[in-house]
Amino acid sequence: RLARGQFARGLAQAQADQLAAAVSVDCIDASSLSAAQSLSADQLLVHMPGDRLTFAHDLYADWARLRILQNHRADLSTFLQGRHESPLWHRAIRLFGIHLLERKGGVAEWKALMTAFDTANLTIVRDLLLEAPAFAMNAGPLLEIVFPELMAGNGGLLQRLLTRFLAFATVPNE
Repeated sequence: RLARGQFARGLAQAQADQLAAAVSVDCIDASSLSAAQSLSADQLLVHMPGDRLTFAHDLYADWARLRILQNHRADLSTFLQGRHESPLWHRAIRLFGIHLLERKGGVAEWKALMTAFDTANLTIVRDLLLEAPAFAMNAGPLLEIVFPELMAGNGGLLQRLLTRFLAFATVPNE
């Protein structure tokens, strides 16, 4: 189980860091190929032409990247330096925000991260964390919980959220 998880996280990180849909098996340590075969047998991974591996669904990759972010919670700002521009990390960052908000005491950690990424010139990460409650299954209750934070400073964060929501959470009317 640990080897499979480590392999999945490594593959997900390689995909996001390389901005690639599939990763060459040549980039994979030979000792972890049994984990790759096990994940392929369970239909979590797909073997692509040219000896490349990818996840059977984007959600598996997003979940693996979420686990990476959880493992780097203490040094998240450093870890995301240089990675935050890859769109493949964006859903995982949103999921991380949702994870924080749904945990007991996680709102304080969410607020602290929002502040940390505001000052670390990683505003895209802050924006993705800001979007998290709107993308959650229980969006209403989570938005109520963070509403005082959104209204602080003349509602600057609420305005930012609504602007981003109009750009990223809507579907064009054909």
